[in-house]
Amino acid sequence: MDSKNLPTLVEELRFHIDESTLLIRADQIRTRLDAYPVMIVSQALLALALVWMMWGVVATHILSGWLALMLTGLALDGLFLFQHRAEVTTVEQCQRWARHFVIFVTLLGGLWGAAGVVMFVADNLGFQALLISVALGLAAGAVTINPIFVPALIIWEILVLTPITLRVFAEGDEIHLALGAMLLLYSITVLNDGYKLSRRLLEALLRGHENTALLKDLSHEQIISEQAREKAETANREKSRFLAAASHDLRQPLQALMLFSDALSSHIHGRDPIAQKLAGQIESSVNSLTDMLSALLNISRLESGVVQPQLQHFNLQHLLDRLYLEFHRIAQEQGLAFTIPVFSEQFDGVVIHSDPHLLEQIIRNLASNAIRYTTEGKVEVMCHLVGDKVKICVADTGIGISKEDLPRIFDEYFQSNNSQRDRRQGLGLGLSIVRRVEKLLGYHLVVKSELGRGTSICFTVPLGDADRETFPYRVLEEAEDIYATHVALLEDDAEIREATQALLESWGCIVFAAALPDELIAQYEKEKQRPDVLLSDYRLPAGVTAIHALKQMRELWGPSLPVIVVTGDTGSEALREIQSNQAILLHKPLSPVRLRAVIYQSVQGPR
Repeated sequence: MDSKNLPTLVEELRFHIDESTLLIRADQIRTRLDAYPVMIVSQALLALALVWMMWGVVATHILSGWLALMLTGLALDGLFLFQHRAEVTTVEQCQRWARHFVIFVTLLGGLWGAAGVVMFVADNLGFQALLISVALGLAAGAVTINPIFVPALIIWEILVLTPITLRVFAEGDEIHLALGAMLLLYSITVLNDGYKLSRRLLEALLRGHENTALLKDLSHEQIISEQAREKAETANREKSRFLAAASHDLRQPLQALMLFSDALSSHIHGRDPIAQKLAGQIESSVNSLTDMLSALLNISRLESGVVQPQLQHFNLQHLLDRLYLEFHRIAQEQGLAFTIPVFSEQFDGVVIHSDPHLLEQIIRNLASNAIRYTTEGKVEVMCHLVGDKVKICVADTGIGISKEDLPRIFDEYFQSNNSQRDRRQGLGLGLSIVRRVEKLLGYHLVVKSELGRGTSICFTVPLGDADRETFPYRVLEEAEDIYATHVALLEDDAEIREATQALLESWGCIVFAAALPDELIAQYEKEKQRPDVLLSDYRLPAGVTAIHALKQMRELWGPSLPVIVVTGDTGSEALREIQSNQAILLHKPLSPVRLRAVIYQSVQGPR
């Protein structure tokens, strides 16, 4: 087995393990085992939540029996992991793990699939939508783990999605036939994306082993030095390409899921209070899944070195205004006060020198973390001029951090006072991301905390040059009216294109949509119209990108045409190319609220 002759699908389904393939197979198994704790805990939480929401609707003995089987299966799976995790060194040990994966994926996938049938409420579209969303989330989430072991991917997706798809088709009416067709298309898409990720990961692992073997065989000291440098650069490029591709493929189904969730909420709004409540719970679950996946991908991007600071001179007040309008609503919903020097004369003209997006990520993660762990009182962002710097502090009146936990708060997956692993408190990656961004920007965080009284985290940012000011931010408005806005939509994925067009039209936009810029331009010329804004996926068919599209369309309709590029890519070259062409960059998965606000901002222009 080598990187130029990858095994076929049939060979990967057999997952043959012998002395010649042991090193690669062991690496694949270890990679899957690294994600096992998150997989077990997240399934247990989801099972409990599903039974809770179905309680009183589905027979109690069915729910109790299903939950008992599910928790027993997860417990046995976790026990086996605890006992044998380190045993991945011999052919026999790896073969045992492969058998274990197949058995438990079959058991657990079968139970999730069975839920789609035994909990199906024939006369309630709201509860049907809940089961469908659970199945879609499980299928999309599995793509982050199961492509490493192809047999598990195939078994899981078939067992989870097939029963609910057949049960939906069995209803026989027009809307259920359409839903069934969508589920079938989604199943094929997820399987295809998962298999592509499997190939990329296997190729990356093989290249790594080939490079290691080559270095061992080199005898001459000069050759060793040169080859090591070249191979290290190649491996780093391969890692970046794999990361960018994996990020894009993982964000695609989540983006579709978010759009469909929002469309479902709009469709049943004001019709059925129970269904509306369930739709809200579905949307909350989708947002949690999105936040968790984004945190995992952000950590991966930062560790790989893909992200590099892009320093600019920009107005601090614009960033503060932006954060206030987002977080004060969230805080109010939890009964908290959220204060920030918003619209302050003191900071209205203060220009700082930093990477605006990385700095926003630091403050955003600190504020989000503060709100999450504060049950009463307030969260505040404070700014003070200190010489040639601005001191920024995020403080709360929350639960505080013990002296024992304080040194560990920036560790990955560490969560103080969350021994129950409440999913609403995330994965424990927010402060880990802050620590990595802090090092990238050369800042130094100072943490002060008192148990039971609150926490404050401060850092300083250098002042900038007002004569070199750029405008990376436009302040969010309280309401974004984009009715009658002409939106040119470019998206190669037909499912996401249709969902996005439906969402935009529900806001009153006039939308022309296509997969390629020539097709889109032809529609506008036929109707003798011009767009107000171009909304484009970065990667389009036939090697075309959003950069080609924006250049082509700006030649027709002027260089001032606003362009919004949505991408799941994390490669630094693509990001720089987008920003250098004066386009607004948004990352998938993207919430409908944020998309609407950015369209409004781009059309309105700087305030």
